[in-house]
Amino acid sequence: MARNAAELAVDEMRATLENQSTRLTELASEIRGLSLNSVLLSELITIPESGATHRDFSTPYASVGAWVYGVNQVTLDSGGQQTGAPGAGIGVIVVPSKAGVVWPLVGTTLSIYGTADDLVLIAAWSRPQCPLIAPSGAAINGGGA
Repeated sequence: MARNAAELAVDEMRATLENQSTRLTELASEIRGLSLNSVLLSELITIPESGATHRDFSTPYASVGAWVYGVNQVTLDSGGQQTGAPGAGIGVIVVPSKAGVVWPLVGTTLSIYGTADDLVLIAAWSRPQCPLIAPSGAAINGGGA
């Protein structure tokens, strides 16, 4: 009987250690994403005079969101910064004025194009997010704007 109880205790400890090992692996993955909720960046950006800015990431993003508070559209591009905003294509998201978009986009550089002094709230996640489109005219509150 004592041997069976000892074997059960060992089996229980083994299961506990395996569970903890799995959880530690999950936590390490989340830490690599820089936060427990996978947010790499959440920033209210004022478009500079040049009309373009960019952000670089050491951990690749898997989704990007933009909420435009200005009266002009904003373009996001997962490629390197160019002399002007790309019109369309793979890795390009055009967000109308007063609208918001969350979209799967992958990269380590995010270029943001718009009109000087317009505000845009940008978010980037290390994990894919559910796509969202908040049309122009929809109430976009929060984010410090």
